Amino acid sequence: MRKITLLFIALCLGGASALAQGYTDSDKTLADSEFNLRNNFWFSTNNAASLSIRPADVLGDLSLSYQHEGGSLHVQQDPQSLNDVTVHTSGFGKVGEFSLWGDFSFQNRFEQGVRHNSIRYEIEEDMPYYFVDTFSSGWNKQAYLMSMKVASPVCWDRVSFGLEAIYNSKVGGKQKDPRCETYKYDVSVYPSAAILLGKSTVGVYGFYTHGFERSTPSTENYRKSQRVFITRGLGEGKIGKVGDNDGLKTYYYKKDEFGGGLQYNFTAPGADIFAEAVFSHTEDGAFQQPKLPEPMGRIERNTVSADLQGLFGKARAHKVSLGGVMKLTSGIEPLLNLNTTSFEQNWDVVAENPMSSFTRITGYAGYEYAAGRRNGHFDWAAGLDALFSMRDYSYLSPADQFNEMSALFAANGAKQLVFGRSALLLKAEGGYHLSLGGQYIYAGGDKTADVADLYRKDIAILTSNYLMAGGRVNYSIKAKKVQYNFDLSARYLNALGAGLDRLSAQFTAGILF
Repeated sequence: MRKITLLFIALCLGGASALAQGYTDSDKTLADSEFNLRNNFWFSTNNAASLSIRPADVLGDLSLSYQHEGGSLHVQQDPQSLNDVTVHTSGFGKVGEFSLWGDFSFQNRFEQGVRHNSIRYEIEEDMPYYFVDTFSSGWNKQAYLMSMKVASPVCWDRVSFGLEAIYNSKVGGKQKDPRCETYKYDVSVYPSAAILLGKSTVGVYGFYTHGFERSTPSTENYRKSQRVFITRGLGEGKIGKVGDNDGLKTYYYKKDEFGGGLQYNFTAPGADIFAEAVFSHTEDGAFQQPKLPEPMGRIERNTVSADLQGLFGKARAHKVSLGGVMKLTSGIEPLLNLNTTSFEQNWDVVAENPMSSFTRITGYAGYEYAAGRRNGHFDWAAGLDALFSMRDYSYLSPADQFNEMSALFAANGAKQLVFGRSALLLKAEGGYHLSLGGQYIYAGGDKTADVADLYRKDIAILTSNYLMAGGRVNYSIKAKKVQYNFDLSARYLNALGAGLDRLSAQFTAGILF
């Protein structure tokens, strides 16, 4: 702590002694950059072509952050506590007439108290095909996250073309028998176009994602095999083991996803309205033992999302947001036959049966008033948000059910103070999570009742009512051509009367340029 304090003082003195003027009306603080992103609907989409039509008026950054999170208010496959160190950099620039954006992060993550996950870097709630043990364990994880956008100049005063590429590579290891080492990557490409039509802009893009994960189970104590449960969803499955010659072998997952999106933007003196609709289709299959691939099950997911946002008023002070996402997933189980008639053995899929159904719907609505720019800088803002969540999951036979509905209502406010070479941003938020009901019905047998315990505990968490409060303090100081930036944020959740809570906090230090 003493070293951190001395470093902070040294940086502040360095900034204060720099031969530079204070923030001028044309300079951007971090709060100004975030305010500009608030008003740029296109930047958060996957339409890279929009960079030439609506350039990203934001600051580049290089930062180091530390995050800690812990507490009992969490679903079982999330960690009881975690510590995360992240290095991040991003920036916007021009090469000739082409616009470019790049983003890179490296995460080193240490999780404790993870339950019901023995094999995957992360579990998607609508992927039922993996295996679990019932022990609480730690995980060590690393992730390399990279993305790039490039946009052509506006051709014929009408259209721009763009491409976004994303590559994520992740590696993790479970720290307690039955252990695993897992490697995961996914690659995505998003070709796009944006067309100017007077006061309107129309955008279109398509995308394709290929993902792969390979996880190898093992035991440190090779003299003792470990019992696990091979899951099929909502507590159903069968008993397996890790270790010995007849234990589970390497699992791997192959994912292919494709889809597209449409955008429409209308700009007038008193309004700026943006609408987007996106569709995607995903197929993700689980297999065991690459030398003799055995299908373990696969999912087919269709996702539809819609987003409507508007800025109103002369200074675009009023912002309204509406949107939602619907995911429909089928879990498909194979009926297999080991074909030994050929020179090489292989598993034949005799039939496939859709056994699981997952429906997930989320929606949001928000209003924000931002006071615009005073003396050239963002001044203050206040807003209200409402979030809706619904899950409806079922297993065909035996007839298991898992469903819940909830809503979160929140209010937030922000204020920026600019004085000389320094700027201070203060934010606060508060909210209430209201459960609208939920239940878990398990009709299976005793063999996998330990897996059903995952869903019993999760439904108790998801149907709890809790208070949410948080805040953020950001301090930046200008020194020549860069800004030193220090950011501290925290959020606290407390389930009323249940004795459950959770605290997350993050500190970031870096430079803005």
